[in-house]
Amino acid sequence: MRRSLFAASLLFILSGTSACEDKPPPAATAPSASVEPTPAPPPKPTLPPTLAVDASGALVAGTRVSLDGSGAPDRLKNELAQHREFIEGKEVRCAAERQVKPAYVATMIDALGALGAVKALVRTSTRSEFPGEVGFVSLERARSAPPCSVVAMITEDRGSAVWSLKGGVAGKRGKGMAGPDLTLTGETLTTHAKQCAASHTLFVSGANGVEWGLVYDLAASTKTLPKAYFTDVAVLAVPPVPGRPVDLGR
Repeated sequence: MRRSLFAASLLFILSGTSACEDKPPPAATAPSASVEPTPAPPPKPTLPPTLAVDASGALVAGTRVSLDGSGAPDRLKNELAQHREFIEGKEVRCAAERQVKPAYVATMIDALGALGAVKALVRTSTRSEFPGEVGFVSLERARSAPPCSVVAMITEDRGSAVWSLKGGVAGKRGKGMAGPDLTLTGETLTTHAKQCAASHTLFVSGANGVEWGLVYDLAASTKTLPKAYFTDVAVLAVPPVPGRPVDLGR
């Protein structure tokens, strides 16, 4: 009896061992593919951007933007759009060096206007008798100005010319001892302003080769005129021809 039980137990053990040996090994698992982490979005600006225009173009919160070429306005607007909350519905400050092209400054002013800025408060070094900061509106905002509105520009010979948006005889003043004679130009501006009581918008520009500083001086000088007052000043990026109608692309 004991021999039968021993044989049965041995047979059970041997059969179990054979079953374990016949069981296929577990399939190897493929290593899981690594997942690249999603890059964090750039931090949202918490302060108004520092804006400047210099000989190389524009600076928007430290980022350089070229203002040359036909795509300049869109490039600048795209960069400024990241700071829209500090631009829309506000007066926005911007520094501009004297030696830059007037078209550079006009591009900055118009880009700010396109994003909803009420005015661009441009700071430029100037004569001691003029304010160091002047508010400019975008050309888009100034398009509705009456045809009699005053246009003033610094001419190629560093004199000045003043006439109306619709065209007419331009009042010209020659160059003074140290640049444009803005005292005599102020008298001409006052005369033309009186002829257009319906408008308080002034358009300023400079001939090809005229630096921004002289155009700024012209605009700043109007803030000291005792008998003429312009609430809005717009910069014409394309130099007009004195006496001829100015096309604002209405």
